[in-house]
Amino acid sequence: MALDITKHEIVSQNLREQLDFANKMMECSQRLAEDTDYAGTVRRFLALVGEFYQADRAYLFEPEPQEQERWSKTGEWCRHNVLPQLGSGQRVPQAALERWLRLFRQNCSVILSNLDTLRYSSPAEWEMLVEQDIARLIAVPVLLDGAFVAFIGIDNPRYSVQDDTQVRILSCFLINRIRQERNERRLRALLRADYDHILSALGVGLWKIRMDPETRRCEMLADDNMCRVMGAPRSLTPEECYRHWYNRVNDGYYHYINESMEGMEQHQRVMQLEYTWKHPEYGEVLVQGVGTRVADEDGMICLKGYHRIISDTDFPRPLPDVHIRDTFEYNELSKSIFFHTDRSLILGEENHESDFPQCWIDREIVHPHFALEFREAFSSVCLKSDLVLPEILLKGKDGNYGWFKLMLRHLGKGQQDHNTVVAVLEPTGAERVKELECMCRARFYQALLSETVAYAEVDLESGQLRSVGGLWREYVREDRRAGR
Repeated sequence: MALDITKHEIVSQNLREQLDFANKMMECSQRLAEDTDYAGTVRRFLALVGEFYQADRAYLFEPEPQEQERWSKTGEWCRHNVLPQLGSGQRVPQAALERWLRLFRQNCSVILSNLDTLRYSSPAEWEMLVEQDIARLIAVPVLLDGAFVAFIGIDNPRYSVQDDTQVRILSCFLINRIRQERNERRLRALLRADYDHILSALGVGLWKIRMDPETRRCEMLADDNMCRVMGAPRSLTPEECYRHWYNRVNDGYYHYINESMEGMEQHQRVMQLEYTWKHPEYGEVLVQGVGTRVADEDGMICLKGYHRIISDTDFPRPLPDVHIRDTFEYNELSKSIFFHTDRSLILGEENHESDFPQCWIDREIVHPHFALEFREAFSSVCLKSDLVLPEILLKGKDGNYGWFKLMLRHLGKGQQDHNTVVAVLEPTGAERVKELECMCRARFYQALLSETVAYAEVDLESGQLRSVGGLWREYVREDRRAGR
């Protein structure tokens, strides 16, 4: 009967321990999920381990990041009234831990329930443990993807003193956090090393625009690169920074800019813009901006994005001979043009020219036969709708005249947009060039033959003379004069 009672008590104790351990596991997962930083996760994990084993201390040892031959405590939990040993556990030589490390690399634990066995076999280890008032110890390896990366130590456990099962299971929660921390550490190192350098080299500035939904008052927060790209002093207030950017947008683009910002705000879509902007140092430049709406802050609508100058950026074409065009912007008030694309078709190298269109007429970039038509196309643009000149002779890069199609388009409908148009020049297709050449040749022969032959067109059904040409033209004129 006594044996049955003892057996029953042992089973009950085992069940209580298993239940207690399951509860600890639940508590561990819940607590660790609450921590967002790695240091907080380690502190909470060690507290759970130490409390579970009713130990004096629980700690984590890791190799030094820049000195793998030395090991340091990166976290420690201590029982109430127990002296911490975190300071003495820094930069420990690997040789002092060699016996333990050899076992850890084989995924074996170190379990010491009586230090007397070490007094003669490992005197240095025995002395080190005694100095820290350690009588019993459990230490287990932490393996990340099969590689030994750290170990967990438990000093003077009073519960499960020879059982490493629980701490090994609990360490699974820590392993995932170590993996995440290593990835984040690598990312932080990469960002610290290259983030600012890359953005600066690319001329990319980051911005945040905050808008009051009631008054529509706007302010811009800009990073250092954005201030450099805009040529803006860092001392500007957010409202002054916004005005520095917005007021330097070239006339003709305000409707386009405002519509794009409304698209970001209302539809939360990523919007890409290209427009010309008056830089305080470089003058007119072509810029690219990308932005979208993010979470509101303090009742303010927030947009975030980047801004960069692309005037000197090369844009290689995957098919060099397809869709080649020259695009430039014309402002009638300043009589100036600014090329958005490389000047790859039209004679000249300048990206910015004044006294337009007269400067092209004077240099005979425009064929004299089309000078009047070309000048008229660029006059009173504020009163005109979009325009297309399907055939015009302009001088190309090779110095010869070629047929081009000219399209003029207004960018916006605002008052500031009326005097600015974007002009697109496209070479006329090869088939159309042949057609025009045939027409010219036909007219030449018609003019040549008109002096040597006579011809007429007669409607045979009505007997009426439709047209007369060549040598008979004069007879028709004389007949008409006589008829009068």
